[in-house]
Amino acid sequence: MRIRMDFKSPLLVGGKRLTSNYIEGIDYIPGNIVRAGFARYILNECAAKDGSYVDIDGVKRYNWVYFRDSDACKSCKFSSICKKFSDIKFSFFYPEGSEIVPLTAMKCKEDDSHGYIDSLVSKRECKICGQRVEFTSGLRKADKPYSVIWNYFTRTAINPYTGTSRDGSLYTLVAVEGTVKENDSIKSYFEGTIEGMTEEELQLFDDLRIGTRLSSGFGQVKLHILEENNDKPHQSIIDKMEIFSRKFKSENNDIDKLNDKLNYFAIVFDSDVKLPYIELEGYKTTDDYKKIWQDSLKIDKNYSIQKIYGETNIYRGYDTSRDIKNSREEAVLHLQKGSVIVLSSTLPFEEIYDDFSQKAFGLETENGYGSNKIYYGGIE
Repeated sequence: MRIRMDFKSPLLVGGKRLTSNYIEGIDYIPGNIVRAGFARYILNECAAKDGSYVDIDGVKRYNWVYFRDSDACKSCKFSSICKKFSDIKFSFFYPEGSEIVPLTAMKCKEDDSHGYIDSLVSKRECKICGQRVEFTSGLRKADKPYSVIWNYFTRTAINPYTGTSRDGSLYTLVAVEGTVKENDSIKSYFEGTIEGMTEEELQLFDDLRIGTRLSSGFGQVKLHILEENNDKPHQSIIDKMEIFSRKFKSENNDIDKLNDKLNYFAIVFDSDVKLPYIELEGYKTTDDYKKIWQDSLKIDKNYSIQKIYGETNIYRGYDTSRDIKNSREEAVLHLQKGSVIVLSSTLPFEEIYDDFSQKAFGLETENGYGSNKIYYGGIE
């Protein structure tokens, strides 16, 4: 079910603490943050919550949404959601109308309005003016670079004894104020999908809060259900994949062009891919790295990785559903959104599309991680 989030107050999600008193948010909402917002809402309304833990796969979980099967649950409006909450799927949410810029895309160095070319299938020059191009990242909208509207909020803690500002407590938050200007006012719209809840169940969340600093007024959101796009894949997508394969062969000199049986295609990740962290030791060849990626992503042997254009980060945070002593998480590897993988196969494009059109990779796919789509380099 496609959902639009209309934010009634600034949004602050995650981000990096650049210094001890400067916190910068991000311009999208990961699926696990969306899930946390729904979980918080349910637990705040839960009459059966008693502060105890539940054992999930051998781990003690606190503040966990599950069906407690108590007398209070019989009259609770959220009981049907609690029974299936772990099976509900939340995608990443992005500013309405925007998309992730693939890491193979390049834009004109002279004029952003000239749009993008893709280094996989195009010569590295601007398609409008012929000038130099450069790699870029982030979001785009209508084939032009896009940015949300940011705002800066300076706060300070109060000394409870003196009623004055606490020394050394001044800090700044950089939050999303809006995503678009409408009639001289700033609006904030994010779109994504939620699978596993009915329209009636979604309407129960009439005062949902997403993100952090919620007690300071951030993250107030209203949900709107959008019309489903039920268009089925059609032949034009297969045609574009075939055109991409021919162009990719002609533009890349380091691939096996003599093997006419190989079909080339690409996928682009529209969310981060969360993978178990692997400690690499010693020298690795390009083929070694390709095999490591093939195994980590669990790509079928019918396909071979040819090229990877990606950025990776290592994360190790805290799991707030555990007790304090065991809250430190294991390190995980994030292949960043926008990363592109080019693969080859002897299978026909129809089978390739069927295999990859609904496939997600890595860990926490229920929270939107590992989402991808077949990519054909901007071929029209």
